[in-house]
Amino acid sequence: MATTSPVILAEAKAHLRIDHADDDATLSSYLVAATEWFQNETRLNFAEMDEVPQLLKQGILLLAGHWYESREAATDRRITAIPFAIESIVWQYARPLAV
Repeated sequence: MATTSPVILAEAKAHLRIDHADDDATLSSYLVAATEWFQNETRLNFAEMDEVPQLLKQGILLLAGHWYESREAATDRRITAIPFAIESIVWQYARPLAV
């Protein structure tokens, strides 16, 4: 289970063009959750890596941004699945399950 993210809050705020601190705690929790999601999907442990690849960091930014913009489970807006860009990053790093 992730407790930190290789993407820092300032990077996420710049990515999302956020210039206030109102949502810092929320965005920080999305970064940790996105990190955990990527670790689960790829079966990689980022804490054991010398450096997390930039592509995985970009995926974390994309997923945290997706969650930031789509906060509710129910809405009158069109809900879409996790964006293809995120899935394509996972496919590049996913390790098969041991049989």
